[in-house]
Amino acid sequence: MLSMYAAANAMFKDMVCDLAVELAPEHGWGSLVAPSSDRIETQMRRRVERQRDQRGEPGDARRAPAQRY
Repeated sequence: MLSMYAAANAMFKDMVCDLAVELAPEHGWGSLVAPSSDRIETQMRRRVERQRDQRGEPGDARRAPAQRY
């Protein structure tokens, strides 16, 4: 059960970061900070960078959900 939660959590983080990257050019990072848990723009950018370093871009094999029984 824990691995299912971890896979869902990773997929959610991927989705949020992908959405932020998609919206940032049009709306700016500053406007995306308000609805997030980050306090300043640089925190959000660092979060997205960390996620991309760990899980890659959309389509990366590291993003495939993995469950262990």
